[in-house]
Amino acid sequence: GYKAVKVDVKKTFLENKVDIELLIHEGEKNIIDSILFSGNSSFQSEFLIKQLQSKVNGPYVKNIFKRDIESLKILYLKNGYKDVVINYEMSNRSIKSILISINEGKAYKLSDLIVIGASNSQKSLLKKRFPVMPAALYDVIRVNQYKREMENSGIFSSFEYSEILKNNNEIDVIIKVIPTKSKYYGFGLGYEDTRSLRGTVEYQIQNIFNSYSTFSTTLQLGLKEIRGAINYDTPYLFRSEVDASTRIWMEDEIYPSYQFTRFGISESIIKKINKGSYISAAYMWYRTNITEQFGDPSLVEHFNTSALS
Repeated sequence: GYKAVKVDVKKTFLENKVDIELLIHEGEKNIIDSILFSGNSSFQSEFLIKQLQSKVNGPYVKNIFKRDIESLKILYLKNGYKDVVINYEMSNRSIKSILISINEGKAYKLSDLIVIGASNSQKSLLKKRFPVMPAALYDVIRVNQYKREMENSGIFSSFEYSEILKNNNEIDVIIKVIPTKSKYYGFGLGYEDTRSLRGTVEYQIQNIFNSYSTFSTTLQLGLKEIRGAINYDTPYLFRSEVDASTRIWMEDEIYPSYQFTRFGISESIIKKINKGSYISAAYMWYRTNITEQFGDPSLVEHFNTSALS
């Protein structure tokens, strides 16, 4: 609450030491004498005061009070008051009397959610992920989070969100989308000293089968090896915010002592808990068969251990 505080540093140098003295000029301390509300018909003043960090008889700190005003606005937005306006007035004295004026507006509820341009699978995803149920209060904060999530998902090349306000304090929401239909092709040629030349072909398509998942495949061919993999990735497993990846692969390689084939399948799942925290799980199964043997059989295990482990 010391708005005009100043701190000076006084240094006294000795032989190989220095003494540092901090001189603090506090100035006047700003104290909150009262907090009053006007225009709040939906929430009682006692309840609103509990939402504030700033307290009567406590210090007035400008940044904390600004966050308090933002917290009040979020409270109203979460309860359907999408047009709420909050202003405040306070005395210029060090003893602060604060009046918070609230123009609540109307509390809206969701009437209907209409999706245009999406497939049945994508439409089901958009409706299940929508954070407000019909006839529930229109939570503006969660709706804005939902819009950012869908816009950043990469599922849609165009995402348009509009609201229709009705006379009975209800909102119809219209979502118009254009699904992404991007395809990716890749070609490569490489050389490894012990394995010789190899070529690579890749293919990827988004929203396969009009879903919200990505399919990709990779094929690698060489004089001593063949590898292939198929991947199926979805950012919304069972339309929940779970990132899942399924992979099936096959290998056929020739070594000096033997030739083998390998077939495998793996699944990985990642769930975001909060910002910076995730839970992940993975499963992998594969089977390796030696299909042909060359030369001394005693060398097979040696190459098997070094090449396949």
